[in-house]
Amino acid sequence: MGSKPCPFPNGERDELMNRLWDAKYLVPGAKMLELSQLRDLVQYAEERNQERLNAEEAKIRAGAEIVSRMPREQVVGALKEYAAWRRKQKAG
Repeated sequence: MGSKPCPFPNGERDELMNRLWDAKYLVPGAKMLELSQLRDLVQYAEERNQERLNAEEAKIRAGAEIVSRMPREQVVGALKEYAAWRRKQKAG
């Protein structure tokens, strides 16, 4: 996404702003919030980010579980179909 809003943090506020940036939460006027509100906002953003990552990992594990139960020939056929579909999509 680019460089952090505070590349050289001088205090807790700058560190919190960087953590908010790392969690991919952009909040207009966050620099003007009270420090306690900013801490709460960062905590919320990091919790939401962790929940999102856990959900993505669960989806990946579920997909891998399905594929592991499939016969090898079926997996290869599915990958070939997907590759053909991707080529067709790229071609327009």
